[in-house]
Amino acid sequence: MYLYKNLLLKIFLAFYSLLWRIALPVLRCFPRLSNGWQQRTLHEVHAGPFDLWLQAASGGESLLSLMVLRQLQRDMGPVRGCRILLSAGTSQGVGILLQGKKEIEAVSDIEVQVVYFPLDAPFIMRSALKIYRPKVIAIIETELWPGLLYCARQASVPVLIVNGRMSAGSYRSYRHLRPFFRDYGPKKIFAIAGDDQRRFADVFGIDRVQAMHNMKFDRLDTLLEPAAKKFAFLEKKKFVVLGSIRRQEEEEIVLALKRFLDERPDVVVGIFPKHIERVASLASLLRQNGIEFTQRSDLDVADLHPEVSVVLWDLFGELASAYAYAHVAFVGGSLAPLGGQNFLEPLAHGVRPIIGPHWQDFAWVGRGVIEHGLVREVADSSELVAVLCEELERECCRERFREQIEEFFADKKGGTGQVCAEIGRLIFS
Repeated sequence: MYLYKNLLLKIFLAFYSLLWRIALPVLRCFPRLSNGWQQRTLHEVHAGPFDLWLQAASGGESLLSLMVLRQLQRDMGPVRGCRILLSAGTSQGVGILLQGKKEIEAVSDIEVQVVYFPLDAPFIMRSALKIYRPKVIAIIETELWPGLLYCARQASVPVLIVNGRMSAGSYRSYRHLRPFFRDYGPKKIFAIAGDDQRRFADVFGIDRVQAMHNMKFDRLDTLLEPAAKKFAFLEKKKFVVLGSIRRQEEEEIVLALKRFLDERPDVVVGIFPKHIERVASLASLLRQNGIEFTQRSDLDVADLHPEVSVVLWDLFGELASAYAYAHVAFVGGSLAPLGGQNFLEPLAHGVRPIIGPHWQDFAWVGRGVIEHGLVREVADSSELVAVLCEELERECCRERFREQIEEFFADKKGGTGQVCAEIGRLIFS
């Protein structure tokens, strides 16, 4: 039986490596992968050893990576002086990590390096582990890369999944690879309690899986820190944020914006596309609908011309700060069936977020936030316009609202400390 399994593994890895060799020339043509290509293929590296390698898929996971690092910094004195490798799979994620690197290194003697995550071809990943030589690898949420898992096991490097999430669709695929994951899966999986925990246990074995609270609840505390950016041009008017707008809902949002401005021409509206490359398309839609706007990069921060009421945000990394100044906020990815975007950010700044009906990717938050009046849910763009106007008229004390938020989420926090304790134990044992 052992020889049979070993033969199957060798065939699988040989086939997997062959697919990567065939695909590499094609993959380089994709803009999202061509960014950081030299790092993805290890032609540009930062030599190890590293005490910890934290991997994040994109922007949201990168924020969680930085949160883990800050928690380690606060809780464990010995972490000072460590070398940490942070990686992400997208330019957005890498940008967030680079910004966090500056902030962390400014207040500690931790050495942080940021790279694009290497392509998972076994021959590339094997070299990555030899170059980076991490003591521990922690993957934020769920990226089950066979090349990384196999090569890490061969190199005796423990791999952790933290804040583990597994959708029903992913579960249906992963369960067919149980034999591989049972032999070469992560050393330990900290999975969000509930369905995610049960799915991980079925694929990897219950002995490797431990339940945890979602780390995103801990972000509520970090988001309450003062906003990093100061927007002087928002001091004289009420500010409405349309955040994380996705391609599939752009037309509907722009039409809703036009109706909203007819009702409330006295406000400033900031439109934030989820992906910065969508700025040109949104600009074109705004012009087609006769909506005058200014791009954020062209705006004089000392003043806002009275006739300008719409700002199209073409600068990356300012959405969280904008929520701190917002009177009302809509969080996109939810009018169309896209799963939703993170509505905890405006909530943490004392802004009651409005979301559409499609937020299943954030179902882990629970409908209690709707039932307790902390979040407003709308059925469509017509209702969105009405609720935006309604929320602008609502008298709300932010401090009191934050107290309600803190009370509601108090028993859902602590996941970050839980995983940091395990990471610290592995690094310093």
